[in-house]
Amino acid sequence: MRVLLWSEGQFKPLRLVNTKMVIASLTMLIIATLDLTLHLRHNLEAFIWYNGPAIENFNKISSWLNVLKVGTYVAQQFVGDSILVSTYFVDYRGGY
Repeated sequence: MRVLLWSEGQFKPLRLVNTKMVIASLTMLIIATLDLTLHLRHNLEAFIWYNGPAIENFNKISSWLNVLKVGTYVAQQFVGDSILVSTYFVDYRGGY
């Protein structure tokens, strides 16, 4: 974010800020934070709140935590691929 928003110790003018990259970076930050909290919740559930071996809890692949973790992974991949595709179209079409 510092590279996208600051230049020489001060904010860049709005005309120089790449808004697509700022939005993509914030989206990836939010999704990564959600993924991290889901992993923490799953570990707490498996090791602290579950009445049995933790491996049994981790083997429940249809639980809501595992489904959401896969969803956050897919969302991160989608945003990353979108960055690559938008960069390709900017270079290919000449300045969008």
